[in-house]
Amino acid sequence: MSDFLQALKVQMRVINAFILRETRTRFGRSQLGYFWALFEPLAYILSMIGVFWMLDRGTPLPGVHLLVFFFAGLMPWLMFSKILSAVSGGIESNRALLTYPQVKSIDIVIARSVLEFVTLLLVGVIYLIGVSYAGFMNSSIENMLGVLVYLFMAALLGVGGGLVSGVIKLYFSNWGAFQSILIRVMFFTSGKFFLADTLPPTLREWLWYNPMLHITEGFRSAFFPGFESRFVDPGYPLFCILLLLFLGLASERVSRNKLMRV
Repeated sequence: MSDFLQALKVQMRVINAFILRETRTRFGRSQLGYFWALFEPLAYILSMIGVFWMLDRGTPLPGVHLLVFFFAGLMPWLMFSKILSAVSGGIESNRALLTYPQVKSIDIVIARSVLEFVTLLLVGVIYLIGVSYAGFMNSSIENMLGVLVYLFMAALLGVGGGLVSGVIKLYFSNWGAFQSILIRVMFFTSGKFFLADTLPPTLREWLWYNPMLHITEGFRSAFFPGFESRFVDPGYPLFCILLLLFLGLASERVSRNKLMRV
């Protein structure tokens, strides 16, 4: 038991060192890193509002400001896509450090995931304070625990997808291009612009297989009082999370020798 605790302490120190290293890399060199972390979600939201304004479309949820509607759709997506990108890129970019016996690829995965999760959570809190102060939110969040659960599910889906993608990149150098296409398709079909219940039945059946659409609809159901999506099936994204985490961890274990060859 003492050996296990000692090994756990070593790995926690390694993860903490990686978090500090990644923080310095992203934010330590200039203040632009902090600025971009805050500006990127705003840029997405303003661009989507601009498209709706040009199309003369109102908010899909009556009584909810477009800015808040898009915020509730964008937060789960950023949590998923940012963590997926960080994890999939982190494994390959830190291969040289894996030659040290204390360092494992899972340490890199955990460190990058924690940093992205905490950063986006803080950005989300700042935005909520801002929109509340500006008077864009007409009511409080209905179920804060549900909001956090769906954000955590989005993060875990990103971790699993990032693990699988990171290992695939070791064998197929062009995988990154295909991943970009897949992310773009998911971006437009994950419910940031629409409510799943308003889609035609045939399209809704096809999009049911996108786990991020379930997470987005579940997040909105927990966020907005009086709104309850009939589309959400929490079991499906949970199944996808477990499957991707299993495949990712198993493939990382099998590919560990390849990772060590720098």
